[in-house]
Amino acid sequence: MARMRKKKNLLPRLERAGVYLIPDPAALRGNWRGALGLPLFFLTKSHIGTSAAAILMVMIMVPFLLLAMFERNGRPFEKIARDMINVLFRRPKQRPYRTRNFYSMLEKQDQFNREVRQIVSGNHQSAAKTDR
Repeated sequence: MARMRKKKNLLPRLERAGVYLIPDPAALRGNWRGALGLPLFFLTKSHIGTSAAAILMVMIMVPFLLLAMFERNGRPFEKIARDMINVLFRRPKQRPYRTRNFYSMLEKQDQFNREVRQIVSGNHQSAAKTDR
């Protein structure tokens, strides 16, 4: 077990954090998971039967469970779904392959340097002829 170094400002930090301390966490605990599924079950079981109401409740609650629990590579499901929608629907299917040709940029720069040297040296007519 790693031993932690005691910091000099530990007590003031703990006193400041005491403001945010929840005295009774069990009192704040609630059953929020049933907020959507259970009312749906109880409202529909008299009309469509218990089994069908249970299946409907599960079908309604599974997407929310997926949103809450699914995570891949540290990214939540919302971000993964957004990226998939962008790739599949929003962006074009064929993306042109574009590169920056640095060699041609070097050739153009060399051409400009030669023209500048010719202009500076006073041979202005031959600089206009080398224009591409």
